[in-house]
Amino acid sequence: MTSTKAPIAPEVAGPFVRAVEETFEKMLGCAVSAGRVSERETPAPRDLSVVVGFTGGRRGAVVLSLSERTACRLVSRFAGEQLEELNTTVYDGVGELLNIIAGRAKAALSREAAAIDMSLPTIVFGREHEVHRLKDAPTLLLPFASELGDFELVLILERPAEPPLRVLVADDSRVMRKLVRAALRDLGTVDAVEVENGARAREALAAPGRFDLVLLDLHMPEVHGRDVLLDLRRRPGGERVPVVVVTSDPDVERIVDEVVQLAGGRDVTRWLAKPFTPQDLIQVVRAVRGAVRT
Repeated sequence: MTSTKAPIAPEVAGPFVRAVEETFEKMLGCAVSAGRVSERETPAPRDLSVVVGFTGGRRGAVVLSLSERTACRLVSRFAGEQLEELNTTVYDGVGELLNIIAGRAKAALSREAAAIDMSLPTIVFGREHEVHRLKDAPTLLLPFASELGDFELVLILERPAEPPLRVLVADDSRVMRKLVRAALRDLGTVDAVEVENGARAREALAAPGRFDLVLLDLHMPEVHGRDVLLDLRRRPGGERVPVVVVTSDPDVERIVDEVVQLAGGRDVTRWLAKPFTPQDLIQVVRAVRGAVRT
């Protein structure tokens, strides 16, 4: 069955494929051939599964699923003794193989996320047994073929938590700032900084740390929103900061065009006339942020 959840990024499978190839070559003297990676909830029915859990920077698990015959042949090669049926030696041997594979993959994954911790291998056996996956966690199935038999790895990994969207909301109306912040909840976790005048908006944009989005009123005390926008666009890197000018000024289009002509930033500058609905705001915000990613 094809998963309806968001897929794991393809590059996540790479460390596991390489770990399997290296482990089989060095520990078993056996080449493996990786099949097509696909999204599936569970592997095909097997006799034995070994599970190693991940916590920390990536939460989830990797499952090695294989038949009794393949498990015995792998561990026979690994342990240097002939094994014909599932027993403690086979369980321990398959568990150790997955432990090595998961450890090698973990080292690669840890370079792109916070530190990852691994659990000890857990053995599950019995024909058509079931390994329950994390709810809503994306799942990838990695099939392998070798001279010792076929087997599968199942990756069940949550995506790393995305950092909150850092937003500057500059408007002299406290009620409007509150409405804007409420609408932004549809974008996920938002870290909003509110300022009530143009001078504080200018200070916030000049301070260390980059904003992912600026929602800017035009008519504010001390410094006009036009000048705040112009100043931002002239700063190094400021030409790529998404800005939505939110105002009731009927000349907003002309003012925004004037700033764009003077200092650039056409692709990442939008305007929205008051009054507007939360849906209107989200639509414009998504459009302006999409321009940054393209």
